[in-house]
Amino acid sequence: VDDGYQAELSGNVPALDLIRHDAVLDIGELRFGNEMVHDVSFKLSTGGNYLAATEITAGGLYGDLLGSAAVASIDNSWNVALAADLKARKADKGLLSRYITAEWFARQGRIRLKSKGSNWAKLLDELTGELKVTGLHRGAEEIPVQVAAMLDGSPDRFALEQIEFELGASTIKGQLEASTRGDKFINLKARGDVLDIGFLVEQQEDIKAPGIALPTFLTWLPDYHITADLSAEALVIPELRFDAVTATLDRDIDRGKLAFSARGPSSGAMQIDLDYEETQQGGATAQLDITLDRVHLPEVLGLGKGAIDTRTSGTFSLQSRGSSVKEVFSDSRGPARLDIEIRDDGDWSRA
Repeated sequence: VDDGYQAELSGNVPALDLIRHDAVLDIGELRFGNEMVHDVSFKLSTGGNYLAATEITAGGLYGDLLGSAAVASIDNSWNVALAADLKARKADKGLLSRYITAEWFARQGRIRLKSKGSNWAKLLDELTGELKVTGLHRGAEEIPVQVAAMLDGSPDRFALEQIEFELGASTIKGQLEASTRGDKFINLKARGDVLDIGFLVEQQEDIKAPGIALPTFLTWLPDYHITADLSAEALVIPELRFDAVTATLDRDIDRGKLAFSARGPSSGAMQIDLDYEETQQGGATAQLDITLDRVHLPEVLGLGKGAIDTRTSGTFSLQSRGSSVKEVFSDSRGPARLDIEIRDDGDWSRA
């Protein structure tokens, strides 16, 4: 979040002093990247200290929306209210060509939100209400999706409580807190069962190279203290499965710590600890420690089923420095000790 964005959030909302006016707006199509809605219509009314949009309607491929929104300016603050209902319907085959690039579809749901604040940050923090929307993700196949959450309207932070996110047969439950004022922070806690997110991973050949992605999240939102506590019974992506997954992140303004542990897809266990710290000279240093205990390493790294069946135990202790995340993690150096076991008969059940 840059300084300009912070200034916008802390800026006071304008007092409304509008002429009286009523209009009906019709929009044939609204696009948001690959997503879209069609046949949008609403009545717009203004007058004095209020602005309202009523009888809002919009069409989707699998559901239609009916809603309303209003803003009233009172005592240098805004009172904001939003209500929307989604009603499922059968897909109109005549619309399929217009939604050819879309991936996410809302089918039915209910949203009720309200807030009051003298600036944009307070309006965000004091949001209260509920939302529950069901739909689907369309990729190689159609996957049911459902999201539900409560907003508690705390005066000093934005909070999503009772988050429940369903992806096909997978379920994630948790909570999110954030503050854009004072000591800015983002805290996330989430628990999941067997999380199969393969349908979210793009399948282009140019991103299929084996290995581990750069931890660019270490430099996201540099002004925020970010903590995360995540766990899942299993994490499944194409050709990979990790069991008993836990991950914690503690990222402050100039340093970060990440810990990840899991069991291998067919055997063994692994522990990854990463410490990242920015230096006064403008660069950064990193310490990466990896411990493996009888892991089938080619399987973990996605090198394919044709790799020799082995079990690897050992440690890596790597240090690096550089002027960017890419540079830091492109030249790591340090000792490694690995013991690789091969069994001709493939029987790993015996000691």
